Amino acid sequence: MIETACAFTGHRPKSFPWGYDESAPGCILLKEVLAAQISALAERGVTDWLSGMAQGTDLWCAQIVPRCNNWLKCHITNICIGSNILCLRFEPVFRNARR
Repeated sequence: MIETACAFTGHRPKSFPWGYDESAPGCILLKEVLAAQISALAERGVTDWLSGMAQGTDLWCAQIVPRCNNWLKCHITNICIGSNILCLRFEPVFRNARR
């Protein structure tokens, strides 16, 4: 176990009441909560961030991490963002527009 790592995974947009509408109040609130949690983890020493890079929660978290310094002033000084590949045959199931 790496004590300075955090892995992100979660629901896809279709699972949320607002679907793909990222301007919906619920989506904005969720992103604010995610940002606050990421900030809290950064303050506790987390430096390595891993994302499955799927639509929805995975990507939102991966987008929040590098913005955290400016947005929340959480002072992440050493950022390492990685992508987890589920399996090598997984890629063909996505249409080109979603990659």
